[in-house]
Amino acid sequence: MPAAASYYNENKSKGLELWVVLGETADGLQPDLAYCMAYAESHGMNPENLYIDYNPEALNKAWDTLFSHIDSTTTNIGLPWEAVVEGAEMTYIWNSVPTDSGPAEQVLDGLLSE
Repeated sequence: MPAAASYYNENKSKGLELWVVLGETADGLQPDLAYCMAYAESHGMNPENLYIDYNPEALNKAWDTLFSHIDSTTTNIGLPWEAVVEGAEMTYIWNSVPTDSGPAEQVLDGLLSE
């Protein structure tokens, strides 16, 4: 998280956005506003970039919405998990599972230079 926050702070003037989706607390519970604020502060982030994705009615509860929009059967998703989405078209481009796409910074640098 510190590397992502640092990269974001260095490149936000170029249009980069950082979204952090919190599905659960460190104890596996539903995050609340106080938890999100403390998380943002501890990672040097703007709390407006944090989103809670927890559904107490779902089987796995955390990240129910996020992973319903990603084909996780084609990737070996583990947590923590990072992804790059091209914002204009909302195109899913990269994730932190080892790929041939290179590191996130390389992918982001390419997008930001377009």
